[in-house]
Amino acid sequence: DKVYTCGQHPHIRVWGKPIDSLTSNSAAWQMIRQINLDGPAKSLSLDERGSEGVASTTCGSLWHFGEDPPTRIESGHSEEILDVAYSDDGELLASCAADGRVMVWTVKGAQHLKSFDGSRHPCLCIAFAPTGSSIIAGYSDGVARELALTGSTSSVSNAVLIDQEAITAISYSSSGHYILCGLQKGGVRALKPQRNEVNAITCMFVEEGAILSMSYSSNHPDLWLATSSVGTLRVFKYESYSGRSELILSDSFANSAPLFAEFSRSQQSMIILGGMAIGVGIHFYDIEAQRVVKKFTEMDQIATCLSISPSNYLVAIGTEDCLVKVIDYDAGTFQDFAGHSHSLKKLKFASRGDMIVSSGSTEMVTWQVCL
Repeated sequence: DKVYTCGQHPHIRVWGKPIDSLTSNSAAWQMIRQINLDGPAKSLSLDERGSEGVASTTCGSLWHFGEDPPTRIESGHSEEILDVAYSDDGELLASCAADGRVMVWTVKGAQHLKSFDGSRHPCLCIAFAPTGSSIIAGYSDGVARELALTGSTSSVSNAVLIDQEAITAISYSSSGHYILCGLQKGGVRALKPQRNEVNAITCMFVEEGAILSMSYSSNHPDLWLATSSVGTLRVFKYESYSGRSELILSDSFANSAPLFAEFSRSQQSMIILGGMAIGVGIHFYDIEAQRVVKKFTEMDQIATCLSISPSNYLVAIGTEDCLVKVIDYDAGTFQDFAGHSHSLKKLKFASRGDMIVSSGSTEMVTWQVCL
C-alpha cells in the first residue's frame, strides 16, 4: 500500500492511497511523507513490510529510515575513490579519494574506524606501513603525509613536501626502511624515515608521464619496478650499501598509454603486465630475456587496474565495462564478476590472497576469494 520514489533531489518520497479508496483503481496516490537526505538517493532497499529501509546517496553516505527521522549510518567518500590498500596482516582496509579524505575500515564486518580530513587536496595514493601503525598518503599538492592509526584521534604525525607536482603512486620498500613516491611527471623520490622523521629525498629517474604503479619482487627483495601513463617499464636494483637504486631494465610498448605491472610470485624473473599500453589481456615479461614471452588474450577487455594474488596463480584486473576479471594464468581460465556500476579505478588483493577490494567512482566492493 506504499510506493517509495527517489530521483535528482535530496529526498525520498513515500506515496499511498487514502484508506477508504484502497480498492479503487481510480483514486489518486498521495504523498504521505518526505524523507530528507544529504543528497540524491541512488539506491534503496526495504524490509518485507515496507516500513524500514536503507538508502545510499550520491554523496557517498548510507541512511537508515523508518518511522523516526532518518539516521546516517556512515558517510563514505563524496568524490571518486582514487586508491585502496590492505594492511600487511589483512585486518584493515583503507581508501582515499578526490575529496581529500582517507578512510580506514576493518575487513571483518566493514566497521569504520577512522577518517582523516587533514588536507583539502585530493589524496591520490596510500600504503600501509609494514608495522600497521600508520598509513603514508600522497596528495596532489606534492606532500606525503603519515597518518597515525594508533590513539583515539585522527592526526597527521609527519608531513614532507616531496615536489611541486602531485604524488601519483606510493610504496614502502620490502624492508620498510624507505618509501618510494612516484610523481605526476614521471620522477620517483625515495624518502628515508629515521626516528619517525622523513629525511633525505633522492631523485631516481625522470620521464614524461605519471607513475602509475610501483612494486617489489617477493623473490628478490632488492628489485622494484615502476610503470607510467605513457607505457614505460623500469626495473631497479636497490644497493643497500649506497642507499641508491640502479636502473637495470628499461622498456616501452607500442601504445603510449597507461601500463600496470607487478612481479610474479611464482616465477622469479617474470613481470605481469596489463593496460592500454599492451592492449587486450595480460602479458608476461621476462626480465632476463627483456621481452614479452607469453600472452593471455582469451578475452576482449583491457585492464584499467591490476593485482596479483600472493598465494596462487590468480591475477585480477578491472575493466571499463564495470567487471572484476579473475584470471588463473596456470590453468589458462578466467571468470567475470559484476558488482560495480562504474568502470574500475583500483583493485588490490589482500596479503593472504583471500580477499579482493575494487573501486570505481565512489563505490568500493570487497570480494572473498573461494578456491
